[in-house]
Amino acid sequence: MKMTKQKTGGFMSTASSGIVVERRATSRVPVELDIIIARPGRYCGRWKTTNLSLHGAHVNMAPSDMPVDSDVAATLSLDRPLDRKGVEPLNVQARIVRVSGGGVALKFGGFGNQAYNSLTFLLYDS
Repeated sequence: MKMTKQKTGGFMSTASSGIVVERRATSRVPVELDIIIARPGRYCGRWKTTNLSLHGAHVNMAPSDMPVDSDVAATLSLDRPLDRKGVEPLNVQARIVRVSGGGVALKFGGFGNQAYNSLTFLLYDS
């Protein structure tokens, strides 16, 4: 497998078959959280994540009404209390980047420092 550095800082590998595979920017952590996904103008439902990273999540759901490149609002219910009032949900904008029989992959859009810190704490402070 041949590795080449991209201009964006990531790495791409080319298998002997000629298929180009892009490496993930951060590793995925197997985390099961409740997630609510809504498309603009309508509520879609509540599911569970199967894994999570700083850049996105994989959601265990049937991909029936979620076309690739759809913008969605995702609300993650965090397991850990972030303040004395209890568990605070994490709201992020996302885009559907992959749909398969096993679920839907979301790529998170930009989010603020507080959301970044909450996600980092959840993923890496065990």
